[in-house]
Amino acid sequence: MPSLPMLVIGTDMKLCVSAEDPELESLVAEEFGHADYFIIYDSETREWNAYPNEATISAEGSGIMAAEQVVKLGPEVVLTGFVGPHGKKILEDAGIKLVFDEDGTVRSSIDRWLKKQ
Repeated sequence: MPSLPMLVIGTDMKLCVSAEDPELESLVAEEFGHADYFIIYDSETREWNAYPNEATISAEGSGIMAAEQVVKLGPEVVLTGFVGPHGKKILEDAGIKLVFDEDGTVRSSIDRWLKKQ
């Protein structure tokens, strides 16, 4: 049986973590579309920025709006608790890798991802 090609991702990348607050010590948001913030972390420079989720004001379609916002921020990977099917499709179509069931702090989630790489 032929082996499947491995997904190779370099260690220098931009990560997006859905967050409850605009700090690395905040908790990872359970639901991507309803996260209060998206933290973009650059693993090469170790710099990060928090961006308010513009979709939190929307009663419907927050996952779609949030995914469109994150695509514009340009991460290679999104770390979150859960992404609904519409947001998931937008992110995957943009070539962004999704990691679900994240918990704990934003910092610990980033550290776990980087140690796996």
